[in-house]
Amino acid sequence: MMMLRIERDKNGEVNVPSHAYYGVETMRAAGEYPTVNARVHSEFIKALASVKSAAVRAGIDQSIVPERIGNLIMKATDEIMDGKHSEQFITDYIHGSSSNILNVNMNEVLANRALELMLEDKGNYAVVDPDIHVNGPHTADWIISTTLNVAAHQLSHKLITAIEGLKYRLWMTKELLEGQRPANSADSVMMVSTRLIRSFRESAKQLQLDATPLTEAASRLKRIRIDSAPDAAMPHSYCELTERTVSYLRQITRTDYFAASHYQDSSTGSKSAYVDLSSVLKTLAVNLFKLCCDIRNASMSEQDMNPPNRIYYESAGFLHQICMQVIGYDHIINLAEEAGMPDDDTVPPVILYHLMESLDIMMKGIGSFASSLTREQNDADTTAD
Repeated sequence: MMMLRIERDKNGEVNVPSHAYYGVETMRAAGEYPTVNARVHSEFIKALASVKSAAVRAGIDQSIVPERIGNLIMKATDEIMDGKHSEQFITDYIHGSSSNILNVNMNEVLANRALELMLEDKGNYAVVDPDIHVNGPHTADWIISTTLNVAAHQLSHKLITAIEGLKYRLWMTKELLEGQRPANSADSVMMVSTRLIRSFRESAKQLQLDATPLTEAASRLKRIRIDSAPDAAMPHSYCELTERTVSYLRQITRTDYFAASHYQDSSTGSKSAYVDLSSVLKTLAVNLFKLCCDIRNASMSEQDMNPPNRIYYESAGFLHQICMQVIGYDHIINLAEEAGMPDDDTVPPVILYHLMESLDIMMKGIGSFASSLTREQNDADTTAD
């Protein structure tokens, strides 16, 4: 029988599993709001923890968070950034009409883990309050949009690394195939398709071109907008808190994020930065889609598909499907951008989910395809030995 604890909010009591770090508001949202099983990527959870850690450090500096409580919350964020407690995040990107429940889920996990480290009972929010001590004065929209900037930037650079690896493998495989082709041979089974060699060469060149706009789109995510002050009488203190938070975020992530107001940069914090990144991913997907089609067509043209072509055909089929997904996701992201949100500073959940999904599956697809090329080259080297 599952052990439960009772937590209370303004709407009444809720039974929460006694082992859980999430709490009453997360449980209530999980039960009341619809979900479409749009899972939250681990990269996003880690980025959210890093933003929380930076915000708490800034809160300690400005006497918003007591130092002892703040240090324990930061210890909890460190654990999450190390990949721990992932099972405690039970909400999705698309959970009701906004993604703010992700922020609530994180707040409660950090508060309850801090309470546990203090040897206090989970749910004792009179000691560590998820809103006051973890979230502080920051708006949930700012937390989520900043987290998306961090997570998408980090995944973009992992994708760039994957692209560089694929570019190298395509070029090396092109050289390998040229070496295997018998001189002046008219045997269609023994001779590797000239079209396939040309496609590998041209795709390697195109990947070099695609990396530049991806780097530029990722760089726009370094601009973090100034959080909007709930109290208009205190704009300067909120501006200082944001700048201090972003400064700590630079230290945690080792990335040169900077705070900029809407007046300093009209695109800062705007969803157009995410749309631009999605557009770049779509272009990359279209170019790789063409490579996959060339590989599949060249392989199918062989009278008896030889082992190298079979490997290329199968791995290209996997990447082919991913490219179609990314192209479709870009259309969804653009529709979400056009539909907008009542609050201009709010990022629609559908943009969060599909942008992260595009980055994640494209990185995995490219990595898998590059691995298949590496496997074929290793087999060739073994045969040569």
